[in-house]
Amino acid sequence: MPEIPKERCVLIRSGFGVAIAAMGLLAMGHTSPVFAQAGVCTGNGKISKQIAKPMAAAQDAQKAKKWQEVLAKTREAEATPAAKTAWDQHWMHEFRGYAYAQLGQYPEATREYEAGLASPCMSESARVGRYKTLVTMFYAMRNYPKVIDYANRALKSGPDAELKVTLGQSYYLTNDNKNSLRFILMVMAPMKQKVQQ
Repeated sequence: MPEIPKERCVLIRSGFGVAIAAMGLLAMGHTSPVFAQAGVCTGNGKISKQIAKPMAAAQDAQKAKKWQEVLAKTREAEATPAAKTAWDQHWMHEFRGYAYAQLGQYPEATREYEAGLASPCMSESARVGRYKTLVTMFYAMRNYPKVIDYANRALKSGPDAELKVTLGQSYYLTNDNKNSLRFILMVMAPMKQKVQQ
């Protein structure tokens, strides 16, 4: 089976609302705590031969937008008695997360995507993308404490006006007016400078 291509997540934000328009695979995944602690991404970036067939079928089902089939084939791969590498587990979580997101099953999708944060197969740049994906999904689910957590993590990588707006709104919706005002003022400061110039 060829190496599974890495794509990126596309998020669409509209005004103060947040919608998930299209989500591609992120180069992130999940592995056992032992692998995560060791920081070793086992599998050499390739799916194991023992699960190559169901994973290839899951990939084909994804291309055909057959989300239930993606889930079924991923379950089949997971049920294979052979040991799974960190890379195998990584992609099983990614396929499931993506399929659940497309089905609008955000609690299941966020469970899979959060699992990916423990993976040694995930780069730091991909980790920031994962935070932003989770911000969008948890906002859609109105889980504002999770939005606040992941938005703050994402902002550590650099400024992002949209994230600051989302964060300000989430603080407001959790009755944290002090932090809400702080982030709204951060967003408005550059606008105020432009007007004064």
